Amino acid sequence: MSQQIYKALPIWQEIPEKFKVKIVNLLDFESRFCLRQCSVSDKELVDKCQIIIKSIFVVNTRDDEISVVIRVKHPRAYYFHALPKTTSMSCVYKFTRIPNVKVLKFGIEYKILPLFLEKLSEDNKTKMNIEMVHFQGGDHAVDRSVIEFLGHLGTNCKKFVFDGICDSEMMEKLGKMAQWKNATGICFPHWNILKLTHFLHCNSLRLAMKEFDSKDAKMLIETFIHKKVFKYDSTFFQIYIETSMNIEEVLLENDDDLKPKLTNANEDNYPSIRFQTFKLANDFPDDLVLVVKAAPHMLTGSVCRLGAHLADDFMDSPYL
Repeated sequence: MSQQIYKALPIWQEIPEKFKVKIVNLLDFESRFCLRQCSVSDKELVDKCQIIIKSIFVVNTRDDEISVVIRVKHPRAYYFHALPKTTSMSCVYKFTRIPNVKVLKFGIEYKILPLFLEKLSEDNKTKMNIEMVHFQGGDHAVDRSVIEFLGHLGTNCKKFVFDGICDSEMMEKLGKMAQWKNATGICFPHWNILKLTHFLHCNSLRLAMKEFDSKDAKMLIETFIHKKVFKYDSTFFQIYIETSMNIEEVLLENDDDLKPKLTNANEDNYPSIRFQTFKLANDFPDDLVLVVKAAPHMLTGSVCRLGAHLADDFMDSPYL
């Protein structure tokens, strides 16, 4: 009886590239890194396959140590590294320079920025592929290092969160930058004295403003009514107000039917909360509207679909 002879399986080098790409897309980050070191052709192959990083956070945990937390969205993985301060920035720098890496959110403390900028200055041509940046540290002020850092970002970065205080001089400098003008979402979670006009180009806003009156509120609502490009699940504003605002001057009408649907009865200032629905000015579907909620210390607005979707759509959006 003759023995069955099995056909030899193809070795890696003989597999067509289009199939190699499919295989690499299934590998985790560490396996890709190992393959990348095998040969020049493998390095080039891995660099063609995108890695989507959900977030990178760089935190100064101790005087001599920096923690780097990486969450990979695809392929899914989680990494934590506690690195010496002297070498940590080189690690983060190299990671953000990998051609196929796309970072959805990058968080870094203000006090670490100067260290990172030293590494970034070694390569002023390559831009980091980051979609959103969170400058962390509520006890720190927005300073010159932020301006320098923004200059290293590519055109894909359109969302920013700024902790801490930003004075008027620094705000004017930010407002002149191309990265700021191209931004679609901006957040200042700490109390600041800000000019609303610096933010009207954005489709998503979260601001804590010390000074904000009914005139500002009307300007903001009118701007969102007339926006030309937006989506119902990513166009909204949420303004926290330190000084009380006369909401009857802001919303001339009040839709009581929306209050039980879109608020909690235990919410602060519940009796005084007002709602009003605005028709969008441009040629958008008739079932899209701007729903605005006003309270003495908060103004929120969200583009929603009418009918059964309205309650689900109102402020049901990503952080930015």
